[in-house]
Amino acid sequence: MAARYIQKAVDALHSTISGGIAAQLRAVETSESLSTNALTDPQAVVKARMPLDNRSPLVQVFEETWAHDMAAGQRHSMITTNCNVVITTLSHDADLEAAELFVRRYVTAMVETIANDPTLGGAAMSAVIMGGDSAASVGDQSASRIAHVLDVEVRTHTP
Repeated sequence: MAARYIQKAVDALHSTISGGIAAQLRAVETSESLSTNALTDPQAVVKARMPLDNRSPLVQVFEETWAHDMAAGQRHSMITTNCNVVITTLSHDADLEAAELFVRRYVTAMVETIANDPTLGGAAMSAVIMGGDSAASVGDQSASRIAHVLDVEVRTHTP
């Protein structure tokens, strides 16, 4: 039973991001006086962990943990799925500050995308960003990978 709820949470979060991220990227560009498409749309929004995928920028959506909603009780068929939304980009030059800023702006757009549709098109009771974490893998002279992980709590009921 839990797998249906987890899939519902991942599918709904993926659909919301896929359908709304481009508009929010344009809004961030406008608010920060950037040129149009300075924040390039993701090459892909995928529903899996893909640590070796070098498309850039890339958005990955997948579940990390899940639990029955204890306040409602297991019999009420409510599940909380903690999803990760991972934004990665590759920096092909030495300007890692610019790559970090790019990802931070992407995070702003992602937060707004989810905040603008907290029920994920009606598929969820709620979707709340609980926090984030960033990491960098500084490579050789050819590329460095910058990543930011958003922890999104998605509550679903009856798949």
